[in-house]
Amino acid sequence: MTEPNTYTSLIQSKIDLAKNTRSVKKTLTIPAWLNRCALDANINFSSLLQDALVKELKIV
Repeated sequence: MTEPNTYTSLIQSKIDLAKNTRSVKKTLTIPAWLNRCALDANINFSSLLQDALVKELKIV
């Protein structure tokens, strides 16, 4: 039963990607000055790289 003033929506997802939670270690090479700036800004390299790859690949 649907509540008043609501609607149902279909959402497409790539469930196979979500089910694979295995992590893979990668090595990253960047200039020393860029590393220092990122560390000083408390940037999480792993999270940033994951977010950038998801955006670039248009996964989400």
